[in-house]
Amino acid sequence: MRYDFYIMNASCLFDKKATDIPNIIQQWEGDDMTIMVCRREYAYDKFSTIFVVGSGNSKNDYVDSKASLPHLTDYVQDTGNGYGARGSIYIDNVIRVFKNGIIKPRNMLGFGKKHRCWVMK
Repeated sequence: MRYDFYIMNASCLFDKKATDIPNIIQQWEGDDMTIMVCRREYAYDKFSTIFVVGSGNSKNDYVDSKASLPHLTDYVQDTGNGYGARGSIYIDNVIRVFKNGIIKPRNMLGFGKKHRCWVMK
């Protein structure tokens, strides 16, 4: 099986609480980034909605701009002491954020919601 994403929990940046899109943008203000609204499989057939942040904001950095959403792929979770959990992840929205403040979402899913934040490795 191919694992497209290596992710790590970033809740330590947000006092171990759920956060929203404006707070994520503020955390990395001045950087180009991509925020993905995802459903992460954490146990067999059990999913939680999370934000996954990666650097860069090219149309095709993480999901081909022509791919339909939700996009299903696989991930490996970095547990801090080696790669551990593996599972599936559905990408429901891709939000490109530019350092000049322009935000280009594929849709409006995730806006106005709070979820745990993860980062790409």
